Formats: sequence, structure tokens, C-alpha cells
Amino acid sequence: MDYEHFLKQVAEDLRYSIPGATVEMSDVVKVQGESYQGISVRMNDSPIAASMNLRGAHERLMDGVDYHDILQSIHDQAIEAVSQGRGFDLDLVQDYEKAKERLCMEVIPIKGNEELLTGIPHTVMEDLAVIHRIDIDDHAVVTVTNNLLDHFGISEEQLHADALVSAPEIRPAKILPMHEMLGIPEAFVDPAAPVLYVATTTEQVKGASVIAYPGLMEETAEKLGGDFFILPSSVHEVLFLPQRGDENYRDLQAMVREINETQVAPEERLSDEVYIGWSKRSNSTQKRFSIC
Repeated sequence: MDYEHFLKQVAEDLRYSIPGATVEMSDVVKVQGESYQGISVRMNDSPIAASMNLRGAHERLMDGVDYHDILQSIHDQAIEAVSQGRGFDLDLVQDYEKAKERLCMEVIPIKGNEELLTGIPHTVMEDLAVIHRIDIDDHAVVTVTNNLLDHFGISEEQLHADALVSAPEIRPAKILPMHEMLGIPEAFVDPAAPVLYVATTTEQVKGASVIAYPGLMEETAEKLGGDFFILPSSVHEVLFLPQRGDENYRDLQAMVREINETQVAPEERLSDEVYIGWSKRSNSTQKRFSIC
């Protein structure tokens, strides 16, 4: 049974096993290769549908696992997902005055997301794009699309301005020396080595967004004593390295690219570039970092 026929069979069986549910095949578009074809399940009294990627379930079927065991597992996952959705506050996607209090940001690479970005309001920062999401609860976020923006009746500029206010409040930035982030005692740190800082959010999820936070570059420049390199570790965090004058940019870029290729999952890669962050005294414009 190929994947498409598997989806059709599962959708048909779930319609019988979950009374009152609307079950359909669906295409879910996400960033950086995370898009997938799966099924959506929505209870008739729920404003949202739960989307499920069933590639793994299909692989288990091909490995010889009994279909009915797989279906039971999918059924249980679907019930849990739609149960969470029933607590969804519909006003958060209908009333902008409520939604803007829950706006957060995510930084993604432009490369590989060009098609996706045509349907999403975003702000460009070098080779990166800042997109906006509504943080519903611990289980759900809603991406602000062009259609949702039209529904809200606001401009992209207003959306971004409001996100710059709300995002640092609901997902505060955290900047710590790497050894502290990793729990390494000070006694084991070479005092002669340059201190590498990790910048992320307190949740450490999609934390690279902090580079868009107002004032963060200035705060970092003051903490590090001047200009600094920004190394895009992943979509979850970036690294700050004080600029001492003896660093080789190409060596740093080669290191970033090697780590991306060998240690970072494709869907979590941010960029292969190295950026320079400026202190106020070396740059009088509002732009605070650029590709080296």
C-alpha cells in the first residue's frame, strides 16, 4: 500500500472511529522542508483542525506492523490532539487587539523558504526573514499569513512593530557565556580563551529570534566590550564572539558550515554566513549587524 492509499484508508477509518469528526487529507506547508502530506482531524465543535504527518506510521506498516495496531495509535493521537484544540481561544485569530498581546517572532533563512514567504508577511534581515506567530498556549502557535493579516486589517509594519513589543515580554532573551549555559564550572574554563556567548530565549526554542529584539545588539556590544561576530548556531540560538582583531572570518565561516553539515538537522539550520554586530560607537545607523 503506497502512502497516498494509506492516507485515504486511515482517513476513512477515522471517520467511523471518531464520531462527529471531519477527517481529510491535507498538505501542510512549513519552513525548511518540514512540509508534508498528511491528514487533518477536526471536531465539529472546534475552530481548528489537528494535522498529522503519517509518514512514520506508513513506514511501520511497510516494516510489517499490523495495520489495526497502527490505526489504533493514530486514533489515540488524533483524540489527544483535537481535545487540546477544544480549549483554543478563537478570539486570538479573530480579534487583533487580543492577538497582538501574544505575538512572537521566528527567524528563518530566506533560502529554501522563498515560496513560503510569498504568503507570509515578513521582515528581511540580511539573508534571514523574521516571521510572526501568535503564541496560543504550550501546544499551539498560529503563523500570521497574508490572509490573516488582511483579516486583522493592519499593515506588515504595524504587525512587526507590535511583535517587537510583545515578543521580548512573552519570550524573554537570555544571553550567557557558553560554559554557564552548559553548566561547566568556571574552574574548568581557560581564562585566556575568548568567551563565547549563547543568545536564545528562556525556553530555548526558536531562540534565534532574539537578534531581532530591540536593544539586544546594543546590550550585547556593551557586555562584550565592542563589536562582535554573530555565528548562526541554529534556529534555536545564535553565538556571540567578541571581536579581538586576530580572528579569521573565513575560518569562522568554514566552522559554521561544517557544523551545519554535520551537527544541525536541515530543518533547524539558520545560515552558513557569519555576521558582524556593531557597537554604537562604530555605527550611527539603526542597522546593527550585517554579513561579514
